[in-house]
Amino acid sequence: MRTLTLDEATLATCGAKAATLATLRHAGVDVPDGFVIPFSEYHRHHASASSRAKQPEPALTHAIDEQLRRLFKGSPERGHVAVRSSASHEDGHASSAAGQYDTLLGMSGTENVSRAVARCWASLQSGRATAYRDHAGGEGAPAMAVLIQRMVDPEVSGVLFTTTPRVIEATVGLGEPLVSGHVTPDAWMIDDRGIRDRRPGTATHRLDRQGNRLMRTALPAGDLMCLDDEQVFALDRHGRRIAEILDHPVDVEWAICHNRLHTLQARPITASPSPIRHGSQGLPASPGRATGTARVLLGPQDFSRFREGDILVCRATDPAWTPLFRYAAGIITETGGTLSHAAIVAREVGIPAVLAVPDATTHYVDGTRVTVDGTTGRIETRR
Repeated sequence: MRTLTLDEATLATCGAKAATLATLRHAGVDVPDGFVIPFSEYHRHHASASSRAKQPEPALTHAIDEQLRRLFKGSPERGHVAVRSSASHEDGHASSAAGQYDTLLGMSGTENVSRAVARCWASLQSGRATAYRDHAGGEGAPAMAVLIQRMVDPEVSGVLFTTTPRVIEATVGLGEPLVSGHVTPDAWMIDDRGIRDRRPGTATHRLDRQGNRLMRTALPAGDLMCLDDEQVFALDRHGRRIAEILDHPVDVEWAICHNRLHTLQARPITASPSPIRHGSQGLPASPGRATGTARVLLGPQDFSRFREGDILVCRATDPAWTPLFRYAAGIITETGGTLSHAAIVAREVGIPAVLAVPDATTHYVDGTRVTVDGTTGRIETRR
């Protein structure tokens, strides 16, 4: 069993991410076709003398080539795929591991896809993933299946939560900047009476695949939101349909390409976000209130200055920053949405977070005392 088609994926062989997408495909939901490298191949690779190799063994590479030929009608070099983790401890009801493992977009050709599989395997033992699992707990040694799907090149993409009220966040182009917290997306709050609230984002760039590369391009100035009301209602119906199929509230990553709605991921909601409207300083993303020393960090090179109980102040918290969440009393960022991976993890570990605070890294002086209220979005400087 070198590979399985996505439709054959089960929880036992391929993890929750792949198995859930298989369930949705069987129910008629539009999920991009693909295949999965199951847990058994990870165990085989991990047990071999070449477990640090940058490419799987030849037999698996051959199986990957066969699956790519199936996907792209005999020409594996022509198509592009997304290579994503489906780990044994990922997308659970208690902990999501959101963003903790590698995703590689726009991969093309058997050799490149095979190397991407090895990178996904290696990310299981990264510092951030290990720190997350240490905090979240979980039984047994982790294992990694790898999901390979046809790449979707969307006009608009985003995330929705079927909480009460329901929340949709969206950006133009690929959704990676949204889920990684590097843009503040457009957002809508919906209930059974209609759209309760809406908040324009502040994205200045979009990310798209161009050939084998991902390219950032500047967006023209303007205040139009990236979804119209009809699309918002269609996404809301789509989210509720998926929640009904899976029989629990869901966090769904989606993409719209040529007016076709694709579901890229669906997982249980581990912790609900706050309402989307801004507080006096920013966007309440994880509830609670904490006071501590503001520690302004501009990149991972500054991590050594951070101390337990500090308030993390940074431009954005992509998953590389989540090891600090074990020690932070609270979080302030300049960009991000309530459905980004870092916001999800902040809610899971129970620390208040306020996002989308303009110029936070220059406004808040390193070493001063601040109070963060992740329920209201308010930030107070203490003297």
